[in-house]
Amino acid sequence: MDRIKSLFLALRRETRGATLVEFAIALPLLIASILGVAEVGHKIHSRAELDAAAQFGLRYAQINKFDVSEISTKVINASSLQDIQASPIPRTFCGCAKTDGSITQISCGQVCSSGDDPATYTEVSARLDYEPIFSLPGISEGTQMTAVAQARTE
Repeated sequence: MDRIKSLFLALRRETRGATLVEFAIALPLLIASILGVAEVGHKIHSRAELDAAAQFGLRYAQINKFDVSEISTKVINASSLQDIQASPIPRTFCGCAKTDGSITQISCGQVCSSGDDPATYTEVSARLDYEPIFSLPGISEGTQMTAVAQARTE
């Protein structure tokens, strides 16, 4: 029994290799943190590109005549991302603006509840089937992101 106790005390005083053991424990946490930051940054960048593509298509529709094919092409080509789609297709609709900033869609011949005539709005959407850089089951899975840009055109 004394022999085991003295061996345990000797091992407790021995510090050679302690740094290596600490590094081996800390390295997976460091790698996981770096990968997590890279994944979050990639998703934020993809979202920003998607929003910019929808807004670019909307600006094109405001400046030029409304052409679904041209607007869709502008949305797709506005980003460096490969998988952006103009979906659902760009559209125009009549609606009434509410005080909270939302738009109630109505038929173009109707009158708004405020008594005003409805305005014409353009809506451009962009969709991306997002795939994470690192596929970790249950943690980072692919999702579908959508950006919608609306503006009054008349």
